[in-house]
Amino acid sequence: MLTKAPAAYQAFLHAVVLPNMTLFSLMVEWGETLVGVSLLLGLFSRFGAIGGLFLVTNYFMGNGAGSLHDGWFGIDAATFTMTALHVIVPTGLFFGLDTVIRSRTARGVGAVTRGP
Repeated sequence: MLTKAPAAYQAFLHAVVLPNMTLFSLMVEWGETLVGVSLLLGLFSRFGAIGGLFLVTNYFMGNGAGSLHDGWFGIDAATFTMTALHVIVPTGLFFGLDTVIRSRTARGVGAVTRGP
């Protein structure tokens, strides 16, 4: 299964991930859930996107790090690009809960700094 993955990544998977398979499966499950909720709700969307980039990079490495003989390369590259856009463009500030948090924080800061 991992014959196309880079040697260093294979060594990491065999030495660290496989002995702790239960822990890593829970981390991936929660990571995917939290990233998905973050991006769907626009809540801390940049942090969610950074987590998504980490997950996609690991999937990319597991698939062979860009092996052109595998049809998944295009999907991994497209997913990485779309997730990177969430890091670059403040998408949560346009259509998400990040806008609500920012407006409440700005009002709270302004109210505290005003004098009598």
